[in-house]
Formats: sequence, structure tokens, C-alpha cells
Amino acid sequence: MSRRTKKNRPLRLAVAVFVAVLLSLLAYRAVLRWKPGIVRPPQGATPRQSAQRFCRSVAADRDGYLVKSGTADSLFAMTLTDTRNRPFALTNLMLARRARACGIELLSAAEDRRRDRLELAYGVAGRPLVSVSVRRSGRESAGGPGDSRPRIALVAYGLAAADKAARSELAKLPEIRTLVIDRATAAAGRELLVSLPLEPIGYPKQDPGPGTILLDDSDSKVAAKLAKRFRIADRPAGFAVEAGSRALKDERITGRVARFCRENGLVLFEPRFTANSLAREQAAANGCPYLTTTAYLEPKVSAAAAAGRIRAALRPSGAGMTTVLLLPVRSDVLRELARALTGEVRSACDFVGVSGLGTK
Repeated sequence: MSRRTKKNRPLRLAVAVFVAVLLSLLAYRAVLRWKPGIVRPPQGATPRQSAQRFCRSVAADRDGYLVKSGTADSLFAMTLTDTRNRPFALTNLMLARRARACGIELLSAAEDRRRDRLELAYGVAGRPLVSVSVRRSGRESAGGPGDSRPRIALVAYGLAAADKAARSELAKLPEIRTLVIDRATAAAGRELLVSLPLEPIGYPKQDPGPGTILLDDSDSKVAAKLAKRFRIADRPAGFAVEAGSRALKDERITGRVARFCRENGLVLFEPRFTANSLAREQAAANGCPYLTTTAYLEPKVSAAAAAGRIRAALRPSGAGMTTVLLLPVRSDVLRELARALTGEVRSACDFVGVSGLGTK
């Protein structure tokens, strides 16, 4: 080995170590910035370019909507006529996700029930850039041509603690279109509502665990916890807030949750509505879809009691009526549901996920 080679060895080692450290830092930065299920807009796009991209995206992928585009003052204006007459909440979710992927966000949503229209505004940092007016054609209903059947959303919870028998019963019930989860779970073709732990009455003696949103959390900390919870599922349908929570009485916390739902195209689902909860009020104020249950089966409900309440919930009601039934993933309860789902019930009702229901 020459003297020059020996002399350059420390320099070569130093360069190799430097390159390895640099590559590690770049990889770590990429991991921190990556979020599954989120499409990032092109770097350097102006707000107006992002708005144009959103309009072109909606026009290109119509999915049963008749699209008319134009400009009004400094805004891009679009009119969408839904030939399938889907619930406005479903259209709102779809457009909010598309807008977010293009680099803009939903600023406001207002439903005009008298004219049967939904007025939406999108922009950046509070600046409106796109106005969208959604209307229904009047020729069809949500379930297809001439379908005015009552819509029923069957929502199951407690999958993580379910045994093999309960999971087997669940697999036999495609009518259950939505699951409430608290950890990463295979969707199996179903919508997912991510359980959102909020500070309960009796905290800290009663502690839901890591990631719980507390009354003392700063706005930035609340935002970070919401974002982390959002990433549990790939494109979740919404958040399910915990009943009996002290945080649901707090206007700041419920407002932050509702705004996050609006910005990310999520449903705010409250399993059990209570009179002192601000969830429904803040959802309306912030323009995000809100749902609560028509019937709720507690985790320890007896099979006999569950059978009666399931049959009552599935009893055909008036045309266009909606029902939300929340039930635990227990083999005995799911068997009672299977018995209640007779051929007559299946043909008389339209079973949908929560995103297929309008705001209650």
C-alpha cells in the first residue's frame, strides 16, 4: 500500500460517514413528512392554480354529476347537478377530499332545504377561491331510479375485543357497512369511523389512554392529536366522539374537532347525544356533517333485549326516513341481527354506510 493511499484513508472514511449521515437525515425527514392517504399538491402551486386544478378534477371525473363551470367576480363558480340524487353529506365529503388533495380547503357549507341545494365555498387561508352550488335532478333518489326506501346505517363497534366467533358472524353480514375502530384495522370493504378519545368526566381517575384530547391542551396540541388519530385508517369516513366526555361541553375543543372534520371531509359521529353536548352545534357552525344514533345497544346488552331493539330499528318506516343502529361485535347480538334481516326487511330497506346519510 502506497504512502498516499494510507494518507487518504481517514479522509475517505470521513466522506463515507458524512454521506451516510446525510442520507439518514433525508430519509428521516421524508418519514416525518409522509402521511398515508393524503395526496399533496404540486410544490410551488399558487392558490389560484390549486383552485383551477380542483375545478378541472371535478369536471374530468363527473361520477354522475352534470357540471357547469364559469367565473363570478374573482371566484371560480361551478354548478353540480346530481343525477343520482345522493345525500348532500356524501357529495360534501367527496368534494372536500378532492379539494384537499388539490391544495385548497372547504371554507363553508350551507344547505338550503327549501330550494334543495347545497352551497359550498373553497379557498386558502380563509380566502374564497371556488364557489360550488350542488342540486339534485329530481329524477332519482339515493338508492337508484325510483328508490324511496328508508335508509339504514348499521354501525358495529368493539371489533378489537371481539372473539373469533363474533368476527365470523360479522363477515356474514354485509349489511353492516360501517365499523368504529380505535386502532389500525382491515376495512374489508366497510367504512371506518375512528374513535376519538376525549377527556372524560372523572379524569384523571378515568383515563382513556394515550392520545386523549384534554381540556388543557393547546390548539396546536389538539391539532397534532387529531392528525395522528386521523392516520389510524386510510381515508376514514369520520370521527366517533366518546359519549359522556367533559370535552364535548367545551366550545373550543368541539370547535377544533368540527373544523378538522370539515377540512378533511369527515363525518362527526356522536354515538349518544346528550343535551349538554356541543358537538351538533359546533358541527353546524363549522359546516361539517353530523350524525347520531337512532338506537344504541350497550356493550353488555342481553341477547333478548338486543333482539327486540334490533327489530324495532329495522321496522320499515316512511319513505326517505333514515335510521342509525349502533351495536357491539358480539356473536349473540349479531346472530339476532341476522335473524331480523329477513328477505322482506332486506328488500324494504336500503342499507348504507354513514357517509350515505344526510346530516341529522
